[in-house]
This record gives sequence, C-alpha cells and structure tokens, in this order.
Amino acid sequence: MKGILLAAAIVLWATAAKAQKQDSVKNYQLEQVIVNASRSQSKLGDIPRKIDVLTKNDLQASPADNVGDLLKKTVAVDIIEYPGIKASIGMRGFAPSTDNKYNVLLINGIPAGTENFGTLDIGNLQQVEVMKGPYSSLYGTNAMGGVINLVTPKSSGKLAGSVRGGFGSFNTSQLSGHIGGNLTNKLSFDLNLSGLDQNSDYQTGKNSLLHRSAIEKEILDPSTFDKKYPNTSYKKYNEGLRLGYRFSDKVEANYYQRLFAGRDVMTNGTIYGVYGNSKKDITRWSHGLNVAVNENRHKLSVSPYFSREVNDYYNIAGTSDFVETENVYKEFGVMATDKWLLGKHNLVYGIDWNNKQYESKRWADVSERTAPYQPNYRNGALGVFAEGNLNFLQDKLQISAGIRYDNINFHLFATPEMQIDALSENHHVVNPHLAAQYRINSNWRVFTGYGTGFHSPDAFQKAGSYSYSSSYGKYNYKGNPNLKPEKSRSFDGGFAYANRDNGLSGNLTYFDTHHQDMIDYDRSNPDYTTFKNTSKAHMNGLEAGFAYDFGASSDYAWSLRLFANATYLLHAKSEDNGVKSKLKYVRKANANFGIEYRDFKHWQTRLSGRYIGHRYEDNWLYTYDYATYEVIPYTTADGTAVRPSLINDSVLKHPQFLVFDWTGSYTFAENYTIGVTVSNLLDEIYTEKDGYPMPGRSVGGTFTWRF
Repeated sequence: MKGILLAAAIVLWATAAKAQKQDSVKNYQLEQVIVNASRSQSKLGDIPRKIDVLTKNDLQASPADNVGDLLKKTVAVDIIEYPGIKASIGMRGFAPSTDNKYNVLLINGIPAGTENFGTLDIGNLQQVEVMKGPYSSLYGTNAMGGVINLVTPKSSGKLAGSVRGGFGSFNTSQLSGHIGGNLTNKLSFDLNLSGLDQNSDYQTGKNSLLHRSAIEKEILDPSTFDKKYPNTSYKKYNEGLRLGYRFSDKVEANYYQRLFAGRDVMTNGTIYGVYGNSKKDITRWSHGLNVAVNENRHKLSVSPYFSREVNDYYNIAGTSDFVETENVYKEFGVMATDKWLLGKHNLVYGIDWNNKQYESKRWADVSERTAPYQPNYRNGALGVFAEGNLNFLQDKLQISAGIRYDNINFHLFATPEMQIDALSENHHVVNPHLAAQYRINSNWRVFTGYGTGFHSPDAFQKAGSYSYSSSYGKYNYKGNPNLKPEKSRSFDGGFAYANRDNGLSGNLTYFDTHHQDMIDYDRSNPDYTTFKNTSKAHMNGLEAGFAYDFGASSDYAWSLRLFANATYLLHAKSEDNGVKSKLKYVRKANANFGIEYRDFKHWQTRLSGRYIGHRYEDNWLYTYDYATYEVIPYTTADGTAVRPSLINDSVLKHPQFLVFDWTGSYTFAENYTIGVTVSNLLDEIYTEKDGYPMPGRSVGGTFTWRF
C-alpha cells in the first residue's frame, strides 16, 4: 500500500503543469459561506440556528489527523476516544456513544457510511459544518444532538494540486497528494491519496496543569504517567475520487468514491490490558452520485449511495493468529430534494430512503464458526419532509418551519450458528421544527427555535430472541416489541454579532433539552435479558463563541486573531424509576481557545488550548469474588491492585484537563511550505475514556509542494 501511495505521489508530481498561487483569504467573510447540510443550501447568516463552520484555514492550522480529533480541538464537543482508530462525539449533553446514535454524519450531504469519526481523514476537506441541536425534521433518526457534514473540494480550471510528506514522534511517517481540475470543458475531477503509519507505541503524558485532589490522582493512576502504552501502533490509508460532468449550465453530476483502509491497528484495550491485546483491520468502500438540476425556480438534487465497512478483529493470543470476529456495516439508499424558489421565500421538500445493515461472524478457532454476539439485521427508514423558509420586513425577519414523517422498518435475519427466525417490525415517527431570526442591524441578530428528535432502536432490540456463549458464560436475549424510539424535544435561543470592519464577532446560545424513553438493558427476568425504555434526562446549558482580529486595523494586511468557544452545562441529570442522578459520560464543560497569526504570504502559526471538564463514569475497574461476592479491585498482570481505595464507589467523578497544541508553517517561493506541529505541547496526562490515557507530547514536521 505504501508503494502505491509513493507511486501515485510521483505521478501527481510529474503531471503538474503550472504552479498555482496560494489563495488569499484576507477578504473571507464567514457569513457568506453556503451551508450544504441545511438541505436548503443557504448562507450561514441566513439560517436561524446555531451552526459552526470550519474553513480550510482551520483545517490546515489544526494538528488533528482525523475528524474526531479535529472536532474536539475546535468546536467544544464531547468525545469518547480510544487508541486504535475509534472515536465518536456528543453535543449539547448527549453522551458520545461508539455507535454514534445521537448524530448524523454526512460527506457532501450523503451519509458517510461509518459510525467511527476516527476513520475520517481531514486532509482533503474543504469545509466542515457542525449544526448543533435537533435535526430529525430534516434527517430522521439519530439527529438528536446535531449533524456534521464534511465538504470535499470541487476543483475546476487548470490542473493543480499538492504533495506532502512528513515524519513525527512515535516513529510516524505520512505521505499524501491531491490533484484536481478540468480534463475537458465539461469533465472535472479531484483525486486524493494519503497514508499515515504510526510504527511505534505512543508514550502517555506526565504533567498536570490543573490541581489534582488525592482521589483524582488515584483515578488517573500515577503508574500510567509517562509510560509507553503497549499495542497502540497502526497504519491507515485513504483514497478519494470525484468525477464531475457538466451536461449544461443547468445540469451537473458528481460521482464520489472513497476508500479507507486501517491495517495492523493494535488494540491493547485499557492500558492495563483489559478487553485487549488484539488487533483489527478496517476497510470501507463508499460510493455516491449526486445529480443536480437548476431549472428556473427549482433546484433538484438526487443522490443514491452505497457503502460497506468491514472490521476484522484478530485473536493473537498464544501462537495462533486468526480473525475471531468480523463485523460488516452497510449503508445504502437514495436522497432526493427540491428547493422551490418563491420570490424571497423558498420551500424545500424531499424524500429519503435509508438502510443500515449489520452483519456479524465469529470463530472459536481458525476453522470453527460459533454464534456472533448479535444477530444480523437491517434498520430501514422511508422519510418525507418539507421545510418553508420565509423572509419578511426587507429580509430582517426570517422564519423556518418544517416537518418530517418517517416509516421505520426492522428486519431481523436468520443468522448462522444462532437460533433465531427472520422477523420484521415497523413504526411511525413525526418530527417538527420551528425557528426564527431577526436582524437588528447589519451586525446584530437574535434567533430562537424549537424542534424534536429521535433515535430508533435496533431490530434485535425490538424483535426476536437469540443467545451466544463466551468465556464469561452463556447469554440469552429477547427483543421487546413494545420498545419505543428514544425521543427529545429542544428549545434554544440566542444572539450573534459580527463586524468585519472592527474584527469582532461573538455569539451566545441557551439550549434546553428533554431526552425521553432512553433505551437500556432489562435484566429483571432471570432467564433472559431484554430492553426497555427505562429513563429520561434533562440538559440545559450555554454555548458561547468569541473572536477578535487585530488585523482589522490594517484592513487585514495581516491577521492576529484571538478566539474562544465553549459549551457549559448548567443542568445535566437523568432519572430512572423516579431516582435522579447526575448524567454520566457527559462533561460539565468543553472549551477551545487560542491565538493565531497570519501574514498571508509566508508565516502562519496557531497556539490553541482545550479545556476538558469533569465527567462522571461508572467505576468499572473493580469486580467480585464470586465465592463470597465481596467487592475486590481489578489487578494487573503482576498482581498490583488498581484504585484499591475506590472499589466501593460505583460512580467516579473524573478530573478536568487542559491540553495545548501548537502549529506553525513558513511558505517560500509561493508554492513550498515547511510545517511543524506539536500536539499536547505541555505533555498533559489526560483521558477521553477511563483507563485509556491519550498520547503525551508529540512533534511532527511536514514539507508541502503546491503545483
């Protein structure tokens, strides 16, 4: 694979026809950005909702190498992240989950085909759109916390591109290339190739910038400080292709194809080895087609898509080395949207057909199949929606109102090695929204909105029964046909200020969300485990953003920008059978801040910080002596007890952290750039998930040639 990437980079180099000058961003105005994820493709300033847009400059100035890492460093979101290319995010008090059940993830407006943010590369992105709040009225299931849309380039004109190579800590090397432009007057393309190999295990941090209590020090466990985290090396490769054909001034088609390959991705589990000492391979192929027709007052878009992601988990204990578990995730369907222009108003309506199919295989040894951990199933949805966007009072007042109906269907498939019958179930869901915005003047605007969201249960949670065996024993499960979707209702409101002339911008949003019918395990029956709508939660809080550019005084001949944004939960509690408790796996606060300098010719540098607030997690690093049922601490391989004084605490309050990053680059001869990144600049010891300390300080260098 590395040889293929090298050969492709040489081809990109050889086909360079003419140097392309670096784009100037001095006159960039964020309010004029088109937000593709809104489905109405409106300007950012015309949408009465809270939306963060990351520009190309934000992407280039970040040391992140995947979308999960990017979002946690820029837009104040929660994240659950593990070594071994695995990450998911949460917004507005919705806890991150490994199946990403509270967000919708798109690439160019089409489902991304993965639930894992860690597998998404940022090297070939043009823009990232983060829409916070309920969007089930536009996208159906899962859009409770928000929608993330990744936008890739659509190059035109003469062929141009770049080649980049680099090296860094933990014996990391990377190589990438991009080329795009017109092949004929009507045919254009973009091709991106990249590879990154982290060939050594990473070292954890050793410092604590914030005060630690005795309990917090024990939770973090000093024995994990400044320690090599075993089995954390990996290799990953990306390929992306866009082919665009312009049939006429009114009709255009773009075909998108992407490949992600993670190879020899080591998974130690926790730093203590719990749930670990294995490896996995990840392979995902994605295909999508968008046909856009712009005919007088109608803008029609039709997008069929298909993706297939395979996760192979190896058992490498002892001398054998075989695939123990294979999980296949398929996503396919069609999205169709029409934007009908009605003077200053518009009506957006459409129909979506989406399917998510899960298949599992499991082996006891190299040749013997055994029952997988769950049956094969498909969650399908047919949804129709409409949204009116109205403008009044000379475009000062903007109102958006919409509604969506979804017919959710479940299919449970007969699964080899598992006693289960094929079954089907379905239900119906309706979700409305209403939002309004008023422009006080050219700088100030106020906005408010209300909407609902839902998360549909999986097919095996609602229908059928199944069982499997493992080293821990035999497990029996039974679906609950009366299981309801998780639902939410949310209100938000706030104001925003933006004045390019004085370089100042800011916003403040208050949100209030009620989350109901949360799905959990029901173990009340001694013969089997089922599922139930067991609890509810209430979250409210504030989102704030601020930026000031000193370069406004020089008409942006240069830029020196201070920036900050934060999410703070004022209230976050759950309730189960009348018993209230603090919401777990959700941070009280998340914040990003920093300072950036650009001279638009040679120099660019950014120092950024991330504040990670307190969170509550179940204290899972203890167990029972099943002879006496006495609570005992988990012990490492050498017999050392982990957190022995905390074994009677069922829930732990995890500490807060402060992590800094620095990036800098110098461009010379217009087309050559030397870059340096330092992630975790001050070598903070921190975790995104209990028992999984993240990398300490790492340094990297890159060289980029643009042609």
